[in-house]
Amino acid sequence: MQQRLRCVIKGQTFDTQCLDTTSATNPGDSGGPMVNDRVELVAVVSGGEAEQRLVSHNIDLPEVRSFLERYSKGSADTPPPVSRTNTDEPEPKGAKRGYVTGRVLRTDGKPIDVPGARIVLEISGFGINAGNTLSYLPQIQRDGSYQQRVSEGTYHFTRWSIEVPFDGKTFQLQLEPVGDARSDRESEPGIVQDFVWKTQGLWPGKGGYENTFTNCYGGSIHVKMDTWRNDLRKSVPPLPAGTKCEFTVTPQGKLIDGTDGKEMKFLRDFSAKPGTIESSTYLNDIPVGVYTLKPSRSRRTARGNRC
Repeated sequence: MQQRLRCVIKGQTFDTQCLDTTSATNPGDSGGPMVNDRVELVAVVSGGEAEQRLVSHNIDLPEVRSFLERYSKGSADTPPPVSRTNTDEPEPKGAKRGYVTGRVLRTDGKPIDVPGARIVLEISGFGINAGNTLSYLPQIQRDGSYQQRVSEGTYHFTRWSIEVPFDGKTFQLQLEPVGDARSDRESEPGIVQDFVWKTQGLWPGKGGYENTFTNCYGGSIHVKMDTWRNDLRKSVPPLPAGTKCEFTVTPQGKLIDGTDGKEMKFLRDFSAKPGTIESSTYLNDIPVGVYTLKPSRSRRTARGNRC
């Protein structure tokens, strides 16, 4: 469905030919292409409805071409380039005009110096002069810093990870952005985005869900009660009610980030309410490394005495 919408950009009002569709959009899609079933560009994604996720507003292609033509000629009815003189937004600290800059460090603030580690950052957005979607892969320096010159437009990060060889395998792990890396930001004043490599801890926004192994930067060990003993070749009775098992996880050598690990203990209560941390069969948020696992069992009687 086509309609005209009125919008305000940097204090100026514009009437825009809009193509509405039932294609869902997400934060960061603005400026991306909208194509038909013949993979032909028909519009540029503008936004969607917060209450109706399957309704999206897209700027019709003829309108985009007309806009770019007017913009190149400097027409008065075209929004001016964003500058520090026509916006009240503060300039980002440490920003460099026309660049995306930042640092990727450890939690202790030091550069990542693990042999063979490869940091992957991807910046995507819509370039005003290019008139299409652009992507950049900045090079990370040895001190953890990076700077990427970008065409004038709005940009966000679509990828932030680190690939690390360890124990004969290559692990791809998520970095943690400092602040919001997903939202579009204008490049003209400069964009600053830092990242931190965490080997342990909850992902942002996952507080209170530490009993789910997918919410942590660390790895997991799955433990369970097996009622069949291969060594005895027979089944064994289940654990008595009230049984508590303590698991000791001890690192053997350096962790994936080259640091010394610490011994960790996990207590699991087989009579605990399902869904709680105490009843979980996963030992979660363990930094990637090589470990030994030692279980021990204790049981409480009706009087509360351990035996």
